Parts: sequence; C-alpha cells; structure tokens
Amino acid sequence: MDAHTTDWLDQYKKLDKDIITDKFLLNTLDERYDKVIDYIDDPKSFTKAMLGENNEIQYSKNISIKTNGKNTLKSIINENKGKVVFIDIWAVWCSPCVSSLSYANQLVNQYKGKDVEFEFINVLSKKEEWMKKLEELKTGGNHLYLDAATSWDIMKMFNTEGVPYFVLIDKEGNIVDYGLHLHPKGDLLKSQIDKFIAK
Repeated sequence: MDAHTTDWLDQYKKLDKDIITDKFLLNTLDERYDKVIDYIDDPKSFTKAMLGENNEIQYSKNISIKTNGKNTLKSIINENKGKVVFIDIWAVWCSPCVSSLSYANQLVNQYKGKDVEFEFINVLSKKEEWMKKLEELKTGGNHLYLDAATSWDIMKMFNTEGVPYFVLIDKEGNIVDYGLHLHPKGDLLKSQIDKFIAK
C-alpha cells in the first residue's frame, strides 16, 4: 500500500476518534475507511464496482449515450486509453470550483505533451452560463457539460453532494483515487500524477 496515498485517511480517522464518542458511529466509519483502503489497494475491483465488469460505453443504434454517470466515466476512460486522467467536477456558481480551475489550468500547461489528460465535468449549471464561463476562464483540457439528472447521478456514484470534487484514473482505466484531497493546488495531486505516468 502507498502510505502517502492513505495519509489523509489516517488524519480523518484520528479526527473522528477525537470528536465522535458513539461506538456504533465510529465502527461504521472504520468499516468505511477500511473499504476505501481496500479500493486503493485494488483499484480494479473498485472500478468494476463503480462501472460494472465491462468498461465499454453502452450504445444504442450506434450512438453513444452519456445520460448517466457510469456512461460518462466509461466514455472518458475509453477516449483516454493509455493516459492518466484527472477529472475536475465543478459548477459555474461555485466560487471554490472556479478558483480551483486556475490551479488545474497550471497543471494542464505543466503536463502538456505527457501521458495525462485533464477532464472538466460541469454539473448543476445552466448551459449558457457554463459556455460563458469557459470563454472567460480559457481553461485548457477537455470540457463536458452534464444535464441535471446526469449531474446528480455522477455525484451519487462518488457519494458526494458537493463540488468541487476530483477523480484520478490510471493508464489502465482504473479509478485510483477520488475526493477533495486531490485539489490541484496541493502537492499530492502532482505526486500522484507523476507516479501513475511513470507506471
């Protein structure tokens, strides 16, 4: 296990034990943390649990369907085979999201020409406002707009109701890490990207 990857889990576990006194809640949280560590140890099983056995996108009359979270992720994985993928899930109205895009854009420029792709998924926003914000920010990478139903579906997959939210996928198409700790401002994301590029 990569200790650096799970340091943030240990910090949360310690914080939980300092704050929560109910043993049932602590046991439930410990089980959840253990599951996350298992997924970090074996990202293939986690990806299968999230997306199903087949990572190929579903088709209907030879037209790809991106109407749910699974198909959105499958599409991104299939379009970026052999590359590390960083996904930034954001919304136009979210100021922390917009702020994180400037840091992500620095990484887009830093990793230009390397085996990494930056995908920005916009959720819970009006399409016109999203297009206007893209023009204003001029963020590199690939951009995808999701309707409300697909937005909620992809957020439910990662058990989050908040944005920004970040996902990292390795060259084999496995979801290897996800969560707020992958903020593009921090050093952890860069070290993770470098590690998976080198594999």
